[in-house]
Amino acid sequence: MRNTRSLGTARELFMNWRPGKADKYKELEKLFEEEVTENGVFSVKVMSRYLPHTEAALQGTREDRPEEGLFPYFHDVFKDATWVYLKRNDILGQAISRYISNKTGVYHNFDDGRHSKSKTVLKAKGESYSDDLDYKFLPINKGVQNIAREQVLWEHFFTTQGIEPVRLTYEDCVEDHHTYLQAIANVAGIKLEKMPAERTIKRLPNKRNDELREEYCRDLARRIRNGTFVPGQKKPNKSGKAKTAPGNAGA
Repeated sequence: MRNTRSLGTARELFMNWRPGKADKYKELEKLFEEEVTENGVFSVKVMSRYLPHTEAALQGTREDRPEEGLFPYFHDVFKDATWVYLKRNDILGQAISRYISNKTGVYHNFDDGRHSKSKTVLKAKGESYSDDLDYKFLPINKGVQNIAREQVLWEHFFTTQGIEPVRLTYEDCVEDHHTYLQAIANVAGIKLEKMPAERTIKRLPNKRNDELREEYCRDLARRIRNGTFVPGQKKPNKSGKAKTAPGNAGA
């Protein structure tokens, strides 16, 4: 989106947005002014985990409460926006990618050398940054549950606020960035100044992703077959009666 020069910067501005005692709406206006493109368009990328602290920061900033629904103050700020919902159909693949990124600290792979000094960017093409990463069932399984909950939260937010977003999937966007960029522009009524020839950010998955997937699927099948405790499932107690372990509600 940023490379079109017409659809805003779509940066994660609310990741750590906690303006404290400052005028919240003036802080928002400052963000908008700094990130708007020449054609007057502002865009922002929002992960579900940013919503609670952003909503909390905005509460009490108006005399009249916005309409009901999930995260009403946050929705009120962007009530006239074009919403784009990007999800990944392959939840397990997404959970494995998160697991690898959290363990290695590598989150991005740019083909044009950008941010080459950043610790979160792959340093060289073909770098085997995750070959020696150990397999762990619980964090991958937790990732699957978390992603499922995040998708439920977004759907509930859209439903309670009467929003019908532009719906995109990661899989489709990876295959064809021209189509989804034009789709966003069409819905928002924006003429694209430039259509990027190629994506400069590349996929990170390598053979270790596939190996971890196979290990997880085998492990999950074995645990289910053997009745081994899996978070979210009911575990028999000593009396033979089933109970659910606290804090392990399933997704």
